[in-house]
Amino acid sequence: GTFRANKQGIVKLHVPCNFWYALIIKFSGHERTLFVEKVKLAGKYIYRPGEEHLQVISDL
Repeated sequence: GTFRANKQGIVKLHVPCNFWYALIIKFSGHERTLFVEKVKLAGKYIYRPGEEHLQVISDL
């Protein structure tokens, strides 16, 4: 699916199960495809430009 960020840049992903997903992140002329990201239900992650993968964050 397609998900949009709020004003703080936070996106809630709705995934059916814990699994490996490909993500395309686009903003302000930046686009990055992240292949094989393990996304968990109720997990919290952060993406920073220049990083190859999502980083798990315990508290946002």
